[in-house]
This record gives sequence, structure tokens and C-alpha cells, in this order.
Amino acid sequence: MALPLRTVLLVDDSLMYRKLLGDLFRDLGVPEVVELPTGWAAMHYLREGRPDLVCVDLVLPDVSGFGLCGHIRATPEIANLPVLVVSSRNQPEDKARAMRAGASGYLSKPFTVEDFHECVRQVLAAVPSQT
Repeated sequence: MALPLRTVLLVDDSLMYRKLLGDLFRDLGVPEVVELPTGWAAMHYLREGRPDLVCVDLVLPDVSGFGLCGHIRATPEIANLPVLVVSSRNQPEDKARAMRAGASGYLSKPFTVEDFHECVRQVLAAVPSQT
């Protein structure tokens, strides 16, 4: 079942996870997946690019996923953008900190394809309608 997403911004420093997650989003019918390896690159992209969803790892080589979430929530033009954290940090305090920083959803690595699909659907279901 295709999701109502045109563009996803995918931020992960692992090429393997960028490929895996990109393929999973494309399998869900997302026509454009912008894959970036750093938080700084994502912040630069978000100056002009307007994805429908940001998918971010917490551990990045520069600006962390926590920092990227905070940046998104503090920027009025993109403050309502849904953010899905997909991270190998799976302690309850990691999830709580990510949610406080502005994450819309959290998925721990490793995960099943079914878990990924369900988490993406939950994050999108919580987004207010833009009609």
C-alpha cells in the first residue's frame, strides 16, 4: 500500500542503512528519497527542500539526530514536519530524549520490515491533515 509521501529526507551516516531504508521507502511508493550522511547536510537541504517526512539516525558524525530534531522544531517553516528516528540506541532514555527533542516516532535497529511499515504509518497518521 502506497503512502501519501512524495519526498523523504533520509539522514544516516551508514551507507548500508541509507540503502536499506531508502529501498523500504521506495517499496512503500515514495518516489523521491533524498539520502544524506550528516546532520549538517540535512540542515542545509532543509533551507530549500521540503520533504514530507524526515527519517534520521541519532548517531551522526556532526549534528546528532537530537540536534536535527531540535533544529526542525525551532524553524517555523518546517516545525510541523514529521520526524521518524531510526536508531541503534534502544535504551528508554534515548527514546524519551528523542521525543523531547521533537521526534514524531522512534524505531530501534534492528527492526523487521513490518515494524518499519507500522512505525511509518503511525507517524503519518499523527500528522494533521493539510486540507
